[in-house]
Amino acid sequence: SKSINTINEERIINISTNDKYSWQINPNNNYLSSTNKEVDNTSSITTITIKPTTNATLSFDYGVSSEANYDKLTIVIKNGETTNTLVNSISGTKEDKIDNYSLTAGETYNLILNYKKDNKGSFGKDIGYIKNMIIK
Repeated sequence: SKSINTINEERIINISTNDKYSWQINPNNNYLSSTNKEVDNTSSITTITIKPTTNATLSFDYGVSSEANYDKLTIVIKNGETTNTLVNSISGTKEDKIDNYSLTAGETYNLILNYKKDNKGSFGKDIGYIKNMIIK
């Protein structure tokens, strides 16, 4: 098992960014976090593509530090036509974990991280983040 801190996990085949506010690794704490802090009306989105070579499980910690009820973290995982929402528009100051989400050998999964900001105001660290990502 390897954590996302090393980014050389052989089953993670791609980390793609589809806007100018792509998630970045924060070198101070090894979080992978959003980058649209204090930029109104934006979304910071990154997709992590995972293709396990054997049946596996995905686990990670996640959190948000934001303006309650307005700036929100959503995390979904897509596999073919199936989309499962793992974290549904949370805001405020929260931390939790996804534990042992089942991945099937040979299937391709897209884990989509989205921190969406509304049209005004910021609070807290104004980020969404994940850490301690493990595929085993």
